Amino acid sequence: VNLREAISYPTYIDVSYLVTDPENKYQAVYLVVTGEFDGKAASEKIILDKYATSNRIVGLTPNHEYSISLGYIEILTDEDTGEKSLADNIEDVINVRTSKVNYNLKIEKISNGNVYFNYKMTNDYAFDTGEITLYSDGMPIDTVVLDSEKTKSANGYSNKLKLDQGNVFEIKVENATYGGKDANIPITKTFTIP
Repeated sequence: VNLREAISYPTYIDVSYLVTDPENKYQAVYLVVTGEFDGKAASEKIILDKYATSNRIVGLTPNHEYSISLGYIEILTDEDTGEKSLADNIEDVINVRTSKVNYNLKIEKISNGNVYFNYKMTNDYAFDTGEITLYSDGMPIDTVVLDSEKTKSANGYSNKLKLDQGNVFEIKVENATYGGKDANIPITKTFTIP
């Protein structure tokens, strides 16, 4: 029983493993994953198919560390009495960090009382819903709804927000969801107008 590799993405990790059991001694093979699930620290046990070679661990948080343990429950037979017992063993442990969310928020121009922006995300992790809000000195002044399909396109999602008086402006992605859950990933761009 061994853990061969783990490839991380923003919200899942693909794990490759190998189980060789010619005597059918392994009653179960499993993973124990410890880290943040849906915003809470937890450990989850995932029973594996011992005849398969890969498994996808889902529901993870971007840019977080996870400990993945590969274990198995082995059936032991006492040579003298023939009695059977179970032994629970951890074979391999690896630590993996999920990848960061890949995004690009840029200000394209400021003119005629508007700030024009472009926002892109990758297919690996793109918000289902969300808003982009412009703040002036910490106060919200204009909001537009994200077009999730355009954010994944080659050109990204472009729009404009109405400027108001102020010294420091900030564009924030807010109220975003991914997979039906809140995505609390801070995405902001700050600028000033000379």
